[in-house]
Amino acid sequence: MKAYKFTSLLLIAVSSLIFSNITVAQSVTTNKADTTKIGRPENIYFELGSAGLFFSLNYDTRFTNDRDGLGGRLGIGTWKSAGTTFVTVPFQFNYLIGRQSNFLELGAGATLLALNGTYYGNPLIGNRVTSVSTTVLPTTTIGYRHQPYRHGIDFGVSINPMLLDGTFIPYFGASVGYTFK
Repeated sequence: MKAYKFTSLLLIAVSSLIFSNITVAQSVTTNKADTTKIGRPENIYFELGSAGLFFSLNYDTRFTNDRDGLGGRLGIGTWKSAGTTFVTVPFQFNYLIGRQSNFLELGAGATLLALNGTYYGNPLIGNRVTSVSTTVLPTTTIGYRHQPYRHGIDFGVSINPMLLDGTFIPYFGASVGYTFK
């Protein structure tokens, strides 16, 4: 039942991202003094660590035609270790603060973690066998994002505190990708 509720919420979130792309105008006229209103950027990027836990491919966009402000990200990742396959689906709402190409990123969300095999726990909090096949991890992001003014290569680094098995875990991430206007 818990997985059904999460799947429903995930579908609603993906639908919101897709439909917000359809309903927002493609371009905005601005003066040169306002460098945040050139149209809503969209990013596709690879991420190591962070909310995707291992490796993930992510899509990120703003919910308005501003380069900063409220937005969201959705991704999918995978990792195989010691006969166990992990699949992650990170989803976060995030807020960018900054001008032109340099932003402070603040985010909060969740990552669906599904695994196939025996999970022996996290060495940071003690190795213990877990029979859980899916779980949802609350995640946060505090980071720096370089997002080109119009389009081009974007990158970022982040600190990603999260809860794993009820224990606070300091986690880190780095990303590189491409920004579309």
